[in-house]
Amino acid sequence: MPDGEVHTLQAVFREVRPSEKLVFTWRWENKPAAGETLVTVEFRQLGESKFSEIILTHEMFPDKRTRDEHGHGWRACLAALGHTLGDDDFRMVLRFDVPPDVLYRQFATEQGVRNWWTAFCNMEEKVGGQATFRFPSSKFHAGMIITRLEPGRVVEWRCIECQHPPESGYMDLSDWAGTNMRFEIAGDGEGKSQLTFTHAGLIPLECERACRSAWSFYLNESLRKYLETGRGSPHTKGA
Repeated sequence: MPDGEVHTLQAVFREVRPSEKLVFTWRWENKPAAGETLVTVEFRQLGESKFSEIILTHEMFPDKRTRDEHGHGWRACLAALGHTLGDDDFRMVLRFDVPPDVLYRQFATEQGVRNWWTAFCNMEEKVGGQATFRFPSSKFHAGMIITRLEPGRVVEWRCIECQHPPESGYMDLSDWAGTNMRFEIAGDGEGKSQLTFTHAGLIPLECERACRSAWSFYLNESLRKYLETGRGSPHTKGA
C-alpha cells in the first residue's frame, strides 16, 4: 500500500458468472470496525465493438467517509487496469438520484458547468459552439468545441487548445488538445440516472494522474454535492 503498511483483505465469493459477473464480500482484517461490505463487478460488451466496460458497485458502507476512501482506491485501480490493457481512455461510471434531463444540463449549459466544474466558463450552447474553461489560480485553461448534443443522453466536447502552467514540469503543456470528453447519460425509468464519463486519450498523457484525480473530485464529489444539496464545489479562485 502507498502508506507502507500491509492491509489484509478477507473476501467470500457469493456469485461467479464467468465473463459476466462477480459478487464478493469485503472485510479488512485490521479494520474490524469498518464491517463487511459487498462488491459487485459486472462485465459488459459495448454493442458489437471490441470494447468492454466494467460496472463496479461497492455498497453497504458504514459512513460516507469510508465510501469515499474506497471510491478513490477503486478509481485508481481501474484506471491502472485500463492502462495495462492498452486502453488510452479514462472512464468513470457514476449513478445519481436525478432524472436524465437534470444531469444533461450540467454538461450542456454554461450555468450547468459553473455549478460543479469552474465558475470561469463561457459556452456557446450549440453543436459547433465554442467553450472555454479557466482555472485562474491553477493557471490552467482549456478551449473546446461542442461536437455532440443529444438532450437527456449525450454531450461531447473536443479540446482544441489548453495550457498547463510551466511550473507543472510537463514537457507538453498543451497535451489535452485533440482529446475528447464524452458524458453519456442513461435513465432507469424511476427518476435516477447513470453517467458514463470518458476522457478519450487521457491515459498516455503526462498529466494523467493529476487529471484523473481532478475528474474524480469534480464529478463524484462536486457534481454529486450540487445535485444533492444545490451547492457544488467548483473552481472559484481568481488569479
